[in-house]
Amino acid sequence: MGCIGGIFSDVVLRFPRQICFSHTHGYRGNVSGYRTRQGMPVKIFGQDEPLTDAELDRLGEFLGRCKGGLAMNIEEVDGFFAALVAGPDVVMPSEYLPEVFGGEMSDTCEFATLDEANDILGLLMRHWNAIAATLHRDEAYMPLLLEDENGICLANDWACGFMHGVEFSHDAWGELIGDDEHPGWLLPMLILSCLS
Repeated sequence: MGCIGGIFSDVVLRFPRQICFSHTHGYRGNVSGYRTRQGMPVKIFGQDEPLTDAELDRLGEFLGRCKGGLAMNIEEVDGFFAALVAGPDVVMPSEYLPEVFGGEMSDTCEFATLDEANDILGLLMRHWNAIAATLHRDEAYMPLLLEDENGICLANDWACGFMHGVEFSHDAWGELIGDDEHPGWLLPMLILSCLS
């Protein structure tokens, strides 16, 4: 699957306390009994169980097949979700999913079946919730990084995803970025995102 941690493996990555809000924006409800418009039951998934390597591979392969070639890879999704979860504003799935898929789902995603659609969306929500749970517990967060062809984890895609997430709430993030107590904490991500 690649490596987790990469260049951050010797660094305990924690966000400044004021951006680790007590609320989590991920799915937390019980959808038991909910049905789609076609009357099909909605698949229930674990709230914050981390994705397995096989599930990350499956999600990454699906994103790679999205039409238009603008979908994020799994590393970029991880950075993007980290910024959205830690950020000062709530961002709804209807706003961020088109960014993940590189356009509206109806234009970019080819789900073979309803089960596949439920599976892919469930994996994305679980990944979101796993990140949210880690940050909410104030635990060290380890970015998910992919190896390049030389076996090196560069973290550029993760940083691009994170900075993309920051752009969703640019004004609110601006106050945190300019905080005198935590100067320069965003600088490594900004530099890495510019190098990709």
